[in-house]
Order: sequence, then C-alpha cells, then structure tokens
Amino acid sequence: MNKKFPIKISIENVLILIFMAVVAFVILINSPMHPWSATETGIDSSVFKTVGMMMSKGYMPYRDSFDHKGPVLYILEFIGYEISAFRGIWLIEFVLMTAALFTMYKIARLVCSPLYALVAFFTGGALFHSYFGSGNSVEEFALLPISLGLYIFLDYILNDRVNALRLSVCGACLGIVILLRPDLISLWAVFCIALLANTFYHKAWDRLKFFAIWFTVGFAIIVVPILLWLLINGALDDCYKIYLLFNFTYSSSSGGRASLMSKLSAFITFMKNPLVILVLLVTLALVIFRKNQRFLYITYVFYILACGLFASIGGTVHDNYAMTFIPMAVFPYAGLMSSLREYEKERFNKYFTGVTALLLTSVIVLPSVYTSLCSVAEVYNNRPYSTMSESTNNIAGIIISLTDEDEPISAYGNADLVYLITGRPHATKYSYQFPIGSVDPTIMDDYFSQLEEEAPRVIVIQKLLCDSRMYDFLEDNGYGVYWEDESVGIYLLGEA
Repeated sequence: MNKKFPIKISIENVLILIFMAVVAFVILINSPMHPWSATETGIDSSVFKTVGMMMSKGYMPYRDSFDHKGPVLYILEFIGYEISAFRGIWLIEFVLMTAALFTMYKIARLVCSPLYALVAFFTGGALFHSYFGSGNSVEEFALLPISLGLYIFLDYILNDRVNALRLSVCGACLGIVILLRPDLISLWAVFCIALLANTFYHKAWDRLKFFAIWFTVGFAIIVVPILLWLLINGALDDCYKIYLLFNFTYSSSSGGRASLMSKLSAFITFMKNPLVILVLLVTLALVIFRKNQRFLYITYVFYILACGLFASIGGTVHDNYAMTFIPMAVFPYAGLMSSLREYEKERFNKYFTGVTALLLTSVIVLPSVYTSLCSVAEVYNNRPYSTMSESTNNIAGIIISLTDEDEPISAYGNADLVYLITGRPHATKYSYQFPIGSVDPTIMDDYFSQLEEEAPRVIVIQKLLCDSRMYDFLEDNGYGVYWEDESVGIYLLGEA
C-alpha cells in the first residue's frame, strides 16, 4: 500500500492550479453574481441563498425555512452570505470549482503526460457548455467531492495506492454528496460495489476490513457533526421529513412529477448528447483493447450509465442534473491517449496519439474554448448594463420603506429574490409555495395557517402563480394593494 497523499506540491501542480483558477473564472462567467455582473439570481439560486440568509439571522433550515436540498448546501450558502450578501457564494463557487478542475486534470495525469492530460481535460470538460447553467447549484458543489472520490478509486485500481487517509477522504466525499443531494452518488454506487465484488472474489478479507473501517470513519466525520447540529437545534426531525420523505414523494409518480416514462425519457435525453455518446464509445473501445485493465473499463461503462440513471430519477430534464457527467468524461479520453502511446511504442509509429489529440482539439476543444471566450467578451462589454431591473429596484425600495430590517414579509409563488434584495426574513416556514404545494397539498394548508397567525404587514404576490385562495385570504384579512405592475403586486395590511 502506497502511503503518499494523492497530490504533492510541484511546479507543475502550482502552474496548473493557477491555470485552473482562470478556467474557473471563465466557467462561472454566466453567474449573475460574477464580479462583472449584478443581475437577478435565478429561482433555485434565490431559494438557496434565502436559506443562507435566514441562517445568518439565527434561523434553522428545515425547521424555520423549507427547502428540500441537503444541509451541506445551506451551510455553504450561510458561509457565502456571511462573506458577502450578494457575491459571497460566488467566491465559494470559484474556490471549489478551481479545486474540482485541478482534480479532474490530476485524474487524466494518472495515465498520461501533462500535454495529453490537458487535451483529455478540455475534451471531457466541453460538457460544461451542455450542463453547467448559471451556477450556485447543488450539482456544481458536488463536482469537487465526486472528482476527488473518482481520483482515489482510479489511483487504487491502476496503481494500488491506498491508505487510511485516502479511504477516509473518499468516505468523507460520499458524506458530503449524500448531504448535498442523494441522487448524485452514482460514483460510489458503482465503484464500491465493483471493488466489493473484486475483494470477495480474491478473498482479501483483511483488506476489506481495512477499507470498511477507514471509509466509514471519513463518512462519519462529515455526517455525524451535521446531524448533531440539526438535532441540537431541533431541526433533525424536519430534515428527515423534508429531505427524505418529501424528496421521495417529489421524485416518485405519487408526486405527479416522475412517472416511469418520464424517467426513461429523461435518461434518453441525457444519454443522447453526442459528447456523452462519444465518451461511452471510447470507454467501450478501451474495454475491448485494454485487456489488462478490463475490470476498470467495464466498471467505468456501468459508471457512465449510472450517471444517466441517477440524473433521471426526478423524471425532469434540467441541464444541471447531468453535471456529474463532467468529471466522469475526462478519464476515458486520458485512457485513450495512454493506449495510443503504448500502441506507438509497439508499432514504432509516433503519430497516432498526436493525430488523435489534434482531432479532439479541433473538433471539440477549440469550438468549446471559442464559445467560452465569446461569452467572456460579451459579459465584459455588458458590465455597465448588467444590473438589477428597474422593477426589481422599485420593489426593493418600496418594501424597505414599509418594513423594519428584521420584519418578516411573505412572497407568494416562487420569488425568493424578494427576500434577498430587501434583506427581510420570510414569514411562515415557506419562503415559496410552488411547486412544493403541488407535490404535497398539505403544505398550502400549513402555509395559510401560519400566514394568518403571523399576519406580516407586507405580502408580495407573483400574479402568474397567484390563485383565488390567496386573493380571498388577502381580502378576508384586510390586505390591500399598495403597488403593482403587470407581474407583481405588493399588498399591505390595513390598506383594504
């Protein structure tokens, strides 16, 4: 067993890390929180940031603020909000993305030279254009633990490098991913089963015991403190009901969103991406031609398919759901380069690897880089105009003038941006009501019951999602229109 830590300091690592920081800056260019931008955050991002804001005000996720992602996400959002209310989470994204990209490069370096590792990295990384979106997503934060876990698995299979620290890190990465979003665990679902079967086959019982102990230690180091934190603050039961039970309904046919056919359709949609098909074909070719590493590449084929299956569990197609394809896509290209280099040595031909690298660079890498550079130029040139809309600023100004700094308000629909632009906490447990109220109708009863009890002075409605029940509530409880435009209405208690 090799006792070295996975990554050692070298000039190559320092230079690559700096380079990956530049790449991360470019990848995150479309984020509304990028240093060159200051526009409205997206729906999901606003919800996540709202939970982080509530935590900074002393509230707890799940217990005081409903959302159904994992607690690790909200801890990151809280840290980001403490750094800076608007851009803090982008800084965390930047650091974690840089580390994830560096780890993907190191995955490729397991089998090929720095130059070909960069070709493999950029070829696999072209999937960022398909699946990344605008940032601050659960899947994005999972990239680093997935990449690090994949590196450790591959280094063990290829080089038999394993020790207690590596196993603990791998277990900790699984703990992080499970507490981000449990359907992102395709890496561990496949590789743990494959290595368990291989260990049983070779009857390596001592090694199995060693693996299990230290992997569990790493897993517990992450999971146990977070569960204790939730328990001490009275949020563990709510976490169980929301993160496990609600999500089970949310991703099942009983929730009205995820029938078997919709899951199959989502799987086909994710897998038919030409870049994903190419990765699968390259891996299948390696299964055939790399007989001495057939166990690895057969496992990898199942890993690719598992990425598609786990991304499809929700039965809906959102690009960021398939972000787990990105770290997965790098290694097969690196394996291809390594195989071609060996073929060159056997056949005394110096051109196979170079031609293949040139082909991949021309067809996949250069168009991807060109698109990225165009985005950089566009965002940079639009800096003076990249601001919140006039309507958003009007809404913020009105609510701030009507309420005190820590006075709760409520937004009806899915408009958590309202809380962020005003810095006001949300009334009731539910900062938003759709689509969660459609999945579990009892949420709507609970929301209106709490709303009547708390009676916030200001209620903001999204007209597109507002229904007769809310209009009746506003009328019956003495709320009247204070300000409105074509899409938003601000209702004030006592204005009726």
